[in-house]
Amino acid sequence: MGASLFLSLLAFGIHLPFWGVGILLVVLNLGGLIPSSPGSMGTYHWLAVTTLGALGIARTEALSFALINHALWYVPQVIAGLVILWRANLTAWSLGRDLRA
Repeated sequence: MGASLFLSLLAFGIHLPFWGVGILLVVLNLGGLIPSSPGSMGTYHWLAVTTLGALGIARTEALSFALINHALWYVPQVIAGLVILWRANLTAWSLGRDLRA
């Protein structure tokens, strides 16, 4: 995850020292413990923008990074989950029904 975060930052032209990438990684991962909306929408972005801002990165640049980086992690996971449901002949509704029974 650290290497992926580092490469994503480089792709956006954001150059942080090694320890800065480490701090961002820790904050984003620990931020997953905070109760939030599904997919950590909002919480992840706020944490990324705030942390990058404290490290001297402009707010607009930090927000664009947070939106794209979050999508790079979130979208493939959702697609993989949908493919697995489809291959197993399941739906989200049938899983919910099974849990209530």
